[in-house]
Parts: sequence; C-alpha cells; structure tokens
Amino acid sequence: MVITQSKINSEFTLSGIEIRYMVKVIKERLNLIDESMVKINPYYVNNVYSVNNETIMLRLHHSEKPEERLIISPSMGLWLTKYDLADKELKGIATLLRSKINRCRVIGIEQLDYERIVIIHLNSNEFKFKLICEFFGGGNLILTDENNKILALLHPLKVRHRQIDVGMIYSPPPPRGLSINEINLEVFSEIKKSDLSIAKWLGRNIALPKKYIEELIAQVDLNPEKKGYELSDNEVELLFKKLIEMVNIVESGGYEPLIVYSNDEIIDAIPFPFKTYKSLKMKIATSLFEAFDEVMSAKIIARKREEAFEPIKIKLLELEKALQNQKKVREEIINKANFLKDFANKLISIANQFVNQSIESIANEIIKLGAESVELKKDSVLIKFQNEHFEVSKDFNLYSLASHIYDEVKKLEKKALAIKAAESKLQKEKDELMKKMQSSQIIKPKKLPTRDKAWFEKYRWFITSDGLLAVGGRDAITNAIIIRKYMMENDLVFHADLQGSPFFLLKGYRNGMENSILEVAQATVSYSKAWKGGFVVADAYWVKPNQVKKAAPSGMYLPKGSFIIEGKKNFVKNVKLELAIGLKREGDYLIVISGPPSAIKKNSLVYVVIIPDKSKSSDTAKLIKSELINHLKPELLEEAKRIPLDDIIRALPGGGRVIHSAIGELG
Repeated sequence: MVITQSKINSEFTLSGIEIRYMVKVIKERLNLIDESMVKINPYYVNNVYSVNNETIMLRLHHSEKPEERLIISPSMGLWLTKYDLADKELKGIATLLRSKINRCRVIGIEQLDYERIVIIHLNSNEFKFKLICEFFGGGNLILTDENNKILALLHPLKVRHRQIDVGMIYSPPPPRGLSINEINLEVFSEIKKSDLSIAKWLGRNIALPKKYIEELIAQVDLNPEKKGYELSDNEVELLFKKLIEMVNIVESGGYEPLIVYSNDEIIDAIPFPFKTYKSLKMKIATSLFEAFDEVMSAKIIARKREEAFEPIKIKLLELEKALQNQKKVREEIINKANFLKDFANKLISIANQFVNQSIESIANEIIKLGAESVELKKDSVLIKFQNEHFEVSKDFNLYSLASHIYDEVKKLEKKALAIKAAESKLQKEKDELMKKMQSSQIIKPKKLPTRDKAWFEKYRWFITSDGLLAVGGRDAITNAIIIRKYMMENDLVFHADLQGSPFFLLKGYRNGMENSILEVAQATVSYSKAWKGGFVVADAYWVKPNQVKKAAPSGMYLPKGSFIIEGKKNFVKNVKLELAIGLKREGDYLIVISGPPSAIKKNSLVYVVIIPDKSKSSDTAKLIKSELINHLKPELLEEAKRIPLDDIIRALPGGGRVIHSAIGELG
C-alpha cells in the first residue's frame, strides 16, 4: 500500500511504542536513570507556561546541565524541544500547575505498560505530586497527590467505564487491544481463526497505530484485504517476526530516522524508510527524538498560527460577504438604470406621434413599452415600473417624462459608482489581510540557544581581573571535591578565618597578581557564614596546595569537607563583605556571574553590587534582576527577562541590599 495525498492526516499523535522511546530519552536527558543522582541533584520545574489552550511547557532547570523544555500536548504527546513555543499569556490548567508544581523536583517519569499514558513524579519540600498525561481520546492532563487523589485536570470525564474529576481517585482506562509485551507467536496465531481482513484484525487486536500496521503489512508484501483464515503458517510467522522487529526498531530510536513532508509541510516522523511513504519527500534526521520535535513543534506552530489568524479569517469572511452584497446591490442598480435608460429612449423615439393624443392613449402606450401600471389620479398621473414610480401632472408629455427618467438614471449611476468605490476599498482591505496571512506562512519556529556548562559552573566561580579562574565550594561536599579533584600545584588555596567558609582555589597563580589574591579573599569571606551573620569585614588567608593535608593524623577525625592546614597562613585582613552580580555573554547565552565587584565589573555587560542584609534571597534576586534589565541595551531585554530567577538566587550567599548598579566594561 502507498499513502496517497488524500490519506495524509494533518494531525499527529505519538503511539504507545513511540512514547516508550520518548520516555527513555527524556529519562536520560533529565538524569532520571541514576536514582542516586536524582536524589542529590535533580532537574526541577523552574516555571510552567501555556503553549496553546491545551498544551503546556515545563521549563526545567539544573545547576550543572543545560536547561530543558518539556512540552506536554494531550492531543500529540510529550517531548523535549529546542524551539521557543511558549505563549506570553498564561491560561487554562497552566495557571494552576504553576502555583502547584513550580520549584518541584522531577524525580521520575514512567509509562503505563505500552499505553499512551505517562506519569511524571514531582516532589517539593512539602508535597509529592503526579502529573498524569493521557494522549488518547482528545487527551488529558491530571494532577494528583501521592495517593492519586485528583487535584486538577484539563477535562472532567464521565463515560460508561470510567469517571475522573477533582476530588476523585484517579484510575487509568482499561487497556485497548493486546499489549506489545503480551504478544507471542501462539497469541498472534489467533489471526488464523478470524474472517476479518489482516488490516482490521491487527487494528482491533494489537495496540499499534494505523501507519505501523499498514507498513507491517507492506513489509511482508501481503494484501491488507486478505482474510485472517487465508494466511499460511509461514505468513503468520513472518508477520509476527516483522511486528516484533518493528517494535524493537522504534524503541531503540530507529536506524534511519526520517522527517516526512507533503507539499513542503512536515507531516510525520518515522524510525526507518517506510514503503508506504515512498511517494513522499523525506529528510534524514540526526535522531528520532529530533524528528519528533520537528514534527510536533511544527504542528504546534501551525495550530498557534491558525489560532492567531482566527480573527483575521472571521474578518475575511465578513469582507467577502460584504463584497458579495455590495456587488449584488450594484448589479441590481445598474440593471435598473439600464432598463430606465432604455425605456426613456423608447419614449423619445415615439414622442412626436403622441403630441395631441389623449392621456388614455399615452397611458396605454407607456404600458406597452414596459411600465407595470399607469394610474390616472385627479390632478396627476402615477407611472410605476422596476420598483420605481414617477408622478407627473396631467398635462405631461413623453419628452418631459423621459427627462424625469433620465434624471433618475443619473442618480442610479452615481449610486453605482459610489458602491463600486466602496467595493474597491473592501477589496483592498481583503487583499492586505490575505497578504498578511500568506507572508506569515513562511515564519518558522524560533530555536532556543543551548549551552553546555563548564565543569566549574556547578561551584562558586568567577574570573579575576587578571584573567584567572577562581572556583569555590558551595557546601562541605563540594569543598571536598574542589580540594581533592581540582587542586593543582600552581594554585592558591583560600579559606576565611572562621567556621563555615568555602574553600576557594585561585587557578594558575603567578607572582605579581596581587589583585587576584584580594578578589579571591573577598569572595571567600563573602560566601562564608559571615554574610548571614551580618559582618561588615572578615579575615581570610591563603596557603599553597602542599600545605593542605587531605587526611587527618592517626587518632584524629576530620569532618566532611575539612582539611588540615600546615605551615604559615598568609592573611588578608579586614576584607569587606561585598559582592557583585552581573550578566555576561557566553556564546548565544546571557549568563549570571558573581564575585568581587572589581572582577565582575571587568567581565560583565551590566552588574549590581550588594552588601549583607536580612532580606530573603528571592526578594534580593528579584530586585537584582530588575536593576540588571534596567541597564541593558534594548536588544537584550527579552533574552534577559528569560533568565531564571533561580540562577540569580544560586549566585547569592543570602539576602542582600543593592548599593550600586552600572554598565560593566563589556557593556
């Protein structure tokens, strides 16, 4: 079988086996394969956005890995996208989800067997949630607590076998057809007992979408209308073998994934070349996951475009209706004017013959020429025709009547010209709207930039004014990692002269870089407990790597993240607690950087300086973001607004008060 243009469906929905593949890749991308990593450092929901009336986007943030955007479309499926699909307006279930699951950690994702149902497990500090995504029968999004009690949903449902609504306990629908993992050759051989066609039996009994069933039959080179009982044992065995092979190929991501086009419109993504699609244009994709992103994102963009142009379409229909009405009226007026002009001409042609005739004779002649009626009144004569009437005095003649009619023709022709001008105006408006719609058809979805983070970005870090990397711990665990894994012979090791301080490494120090020593000392005391303690100044010291002993002497115990310092400590006294938060261009990204003001000023586009304060970190971060945006160039504003507030919170040692904001040396 070959897919023809008439068989192509503009809609697209992931099948159960495709969802299984997607879930596997999403788990890998979100670090959900390694349970220990999920507990220590998971992705979390940075924000929830509307994509359209039913579709949502979860913006997922991670301290070390690139940001991810998970699209969940009940009518199509779920996928991680590289496109900017979010709407500016928050609507529908996205509003409630934002209030419930923002800041929740993503700790798991699972598919129910091979069904088109996916459950995303989310944890906050207080609650556990399940976001249940159903991709069948129009689709649904359902938020439950850990006990499956429904807290919110996209569509309430009440059917014979199932009811779901807020407050009820969620239960999945009964399975449709045989699950792929339940099929063996013995079960599959039941097809031989059926009088249904192969295509119908497979469609009713195997949980596979139509396109895979059609391709399966084409791969085995069978007539899809052949009855099940007409199959030989060899044909049944070959069908079963090809079925399992096809499922395995899809679940593994395919061996030659392709994006399928019809008339330059993306319509499908397939894991290998389909015989049934051989008449269509195809493009090789780097992965099946990417191909699905291309297809479903294109469908989302097309749907958004349709929604955006719905008012224009309504306006076009109104204009078209108005044009038709105007044309009809104009044609009626022109026909009437032509009739009257012709009638007046006829009157002129016979006027001399009726100069001395009686009024009754003249009336009879006027009726013969096409008038509907001539009514003789006491002092006048009323002549009716073409929904028009002329009342003239009894002493009228045909010349004067023709003159009256010519005057009316002039009025009608003038009216027709006015309507024609109005038509031209309407047509121009229609053409402009059509042009606007046609020009928008070539707009492509905007790709979001992606960036792999450097190894040191999971820690405290900055570039000194001398161009050296300084990297520090965030807690006892990362203090230990920095010293044990990254400390090198040419580094300097910094610590504040108090408990609760990060270790900072000044990488590759060379003599004469005194500014770097002062800057790392300032970063060390500012990220220590001195900040939350409200200190104004504190002391720091630095030593060389060979002075740092990673193991305690015999009989002693070292707490996690602690080390023995031997020999002379080089103190930097009365270091001011002060930090700068700035924005820096890194490839296609604006990133948040933090450190001593002198270093951040040199390496940033814009920056703010803060000192310790008892305010909340979140409130401080909001104020900082506002100040940074106020100093940016206009072309960077939209990009800056998309920077997660958490990136700024992560750069802070605690609450702070802004004392200065300015354009940096790179601005």
